[in-house]
Amino acid sequence: MNGFRFSNTADEYNSQDYFVARMPANLTTIDELFLALKTQLKFPEYFGFNWNAVTDCLRDFAWIEQRRIILVHQGRLMLSENELSIYVDVLAEAVSDWEDGEHSFEVVFRGEDREVVENILKFKGR
Repeated sequence: MNGFRFSNTADEYNSQDYFVARMPANLTTIDELFLALKTQLKFPEYFGFNWNAVTDCLRDFAWIEQRRIILVHQGRLMLSENELSIYVDVLAEAVSDWEDGEHSFEVVFRGEDREVVENILKFKGR
């Protein structure tokens, strides 16, 4: 899928030309994930800490000056299978929505997570 990358060297994503959001390692709950997304992507104060709010914010980015936005996952994906599936699907929708948009949105996972993420994307028909 375009917009999804897999890398074990997350440090390669460093530039003032684009906005890099680095997700902390080993998030285990959905509340931790929502808080990390809000913090790292600088979601507005009205962010509602639910999937609909994540979807809305990932489709806006008006508050980010740089055109290219990269979301880097630095650790293992430790969410439940269901929550991880929802998360990857929400990210895939956002990546797709920005393909011809004002911003460019890319998602980077660790190389070790490639099979899990690709299986979710295949299952979702992406």
